[in-house]
Amino acid sequence: MLYPPHPRPAPRHGVPLLPPIQWGYTAIFNVLELPVTQVPMGLNQAGLPVGVQVVGIHGHDHLTIAVARALEDAAGGWTPPGRWD
Repeated sequence: MLYPPHPRPAPRHGVPLLPPIQWGYTAIFNVLELPVTQVPMGLNQAGLPVGVQVVGIHGHDHLTIAVARALEDAAGGWTPPGRWD
């Protein structure tokens, strides 16, 4: 399954993620103990990195990693983030 890692660009350091929907995108898979691999997919219009989570079933970590490698290759690989202002 492909799933967004977060509902919006990451907040600045030190900003709390209090609303449950903000961290629920990743917490659910931790609670279910499913293997997840984060895949960088480039930059958004603001120059911030974006990505996708590849979620698998128990005991199939190797499949999430293989899918992540294929997606990353197709997207052009890791891109350094834009300048911080």
